[in-house]
Amino acid sequence: MKRLTLLTLLISLVAVPLIAEVVFDEFRVDDSSVHPLLYWRVASETGITTYEIQRSIDSGITFTKIGTQQPDGDGTLYVFRDNDALKRSETRYYYRIAARDSHLIASYSDVEEALMAENPVVRTWGSLKAMFR
Repeated sequence: MKRLTLLTLLISLVAVPLIAEVVFDEFRVDDSSVHPLLYWRVASETGITTYEIQRSIDSGITFTKIGTQQPDGDGTLYVFRDNDALKRSETRYYYRIAARDSHLIASYSDVEEALMAENPVVRTWGSLKAMFR
């Protein structure tokens, strides 16, 4: 019985490296428009079942899932728009991508920051309009 347990343990240790680990070739966030745009690309998607887009508002400490994307093939450039993040006065968002395999094990991208600052001209124009109401 001990030999069977030891054999099972050895097989599981050898099988662990077979789980897909993703290397992100590119991950960036464009915060120049009204909503942040996330772009990422991986060289090989072998074993990846889904990408999970995650956002943090506490300097990258706690992340929340905000969307998913199915793999589309090696070398695909993915784009995700965060419709819930709006330009407000000095709001910082932190993003990362979790690439999950069939065992739900994730490989993570680096964390990217987006500064969503409201345009002061737009804010001033709104204040001027409010004065004449």
